[in-house]
Amino acid sequence: MELSDEDIMAAHKDAFIHTNKECHATSFDSELSGTTAITVMVRNCLLYVNNVGDSRAVIAVKQTGDSSKVKAEHLSIDQTPFRKDERERVKLCGAKVMTIDQIEGAEPIHENWGLNLGEEVDESGDPPRVWEANLQVRRKG
Repeated sequence: MELSDEDIMAAHKDAFIHTNKECHATSFDSELSGTTAITVMVRNCLLYVNNVGDSRAVIAVKQTGDSSKVKAEHLSIDQTPFRKDERERVKLCGAKVMTIDQIEGAEPIHENWGLNLGEEVDESGDPPRVWEANLQVRRKG
């Protein structure tokens, strides 16, 4: 039986959902944890790429005119709160987007992290994260 593109995409989505449910069923503390995963499947000269979180799939492509050189080409787009469209998407689902310093009251709540995804690295080590809606912000003082 030949699977359709829709069947393959549904199977990938179901696998991500099942994995998420299994993670929630474990006893480890995931309060400050995130999820990131990526799958790439090759079938009949087609690539099926699925991702959750800020993982990125890349492929090495030989350069035209010089097959000894390769260039990395992106197969996916990071789902990160550094991206305004991703922040808005998760907020529409009821999530909060804040850094740990913002949650702990050490930094005011804002959405201006001053970074362009892919151009700079977050040197502070306190990137914006997606939190469940009922998370309580701690006030300093």
